[in-house]
Amino acid sequence: MVESFYAALMNKRGVAVADEQVRLTERQLELAKARFESGTVARLDVLQAEVELANAKARRIQARAQVDTSIQALRGVLSMPQTQRLELEGSLDEPVAGHARAQLDEELPKRPDLQAYAARRQAAEYASNLAQSEWKPSLSFTGNMQYQQDSLNNFLSRDNQSYAFGLSLNVPLFSAPGAAARRGIAQSQMRQVEHGLRYATDNARLELESAWTALESSAEVVATQEKALELARESVSIAQVSYENGVITSAELNDAQVRLLQTEWLLMQAKYSRITAAARAKVAAGVSS
Repeated sequence: MVESFYAALMNKRGVAVADEQVRLTERQLELAKARFESGTVARLDVLQAEVELANAKARRIQARAQVDTSIQALRGVLSMPQTQRLELEGSLDEPVAGHARAQLDEELPKRPDLQAYAARRQAAEYASNLAQSEWKPSLSFTGNMQYQQDSLNNFLSRDNQSYAFGLSLNVPLFSAPGAAARRGIAQSQMRQVEHGLRYATDNARLELESAWTALESSAEVVATQEKALELARESVSIAQVSYENGVITSAELNDAQVRLLQTEWLLMQAKYSRITAAARAKVAAGVSS
């Protein structure tokens, strides 16, 4: 559900990026028309700007369609009717509530699947001990008291009381083969569960290690892309001024704008990867909150 929710948020933010691209291309078209009317550029610059604007509007339509698709997928995950209104509240810029790696390692044995294996092992061990006790001799001490009196007048008289004590030795001669077979089955089940527990534990550790590595790498990518976004915005500002003054061509201005939009999209993807990696790390460690 976390992936579906933040994927919808990412696609929603993609619409904002597409809107920004439309705004930049509209500004570029205005500049191209102004320079064409002043005779500083050819008609080709205006046509190229119009083509870029049309492409930007088409990408905005596709981005809006992706938002609708992701919201429908989120409704499916939440088992909501497809016609029910759904508003998304949140941001990819929200701080990731993470856990220290040592804490995740400590919580790993508490995973439900690992606890299930531990419970099965305990049950098999109990069955083995129970089967083993069936084919061993047992010694018991028994005693009883008998009282017989028709009259209540002599109720406490000891002449009408009798006692009996004895020892009982039970040797299971014929039940030993069946008990041995049941003990063998229980021990086999116990070994099978132990192998399954080790296999599941190794997979859980690998899953946690992969999620943690993805979390660390995505956090580094976010920091790098944030710096790159600042540089890309500054580059677009310089390119617009240079184009107005006739220093660069419209193609160079368009390249700067494309790099800005690509950097924004890569930053959103990195933030989405960071959030989902943190969620996978908690799930891998069996942390519910």
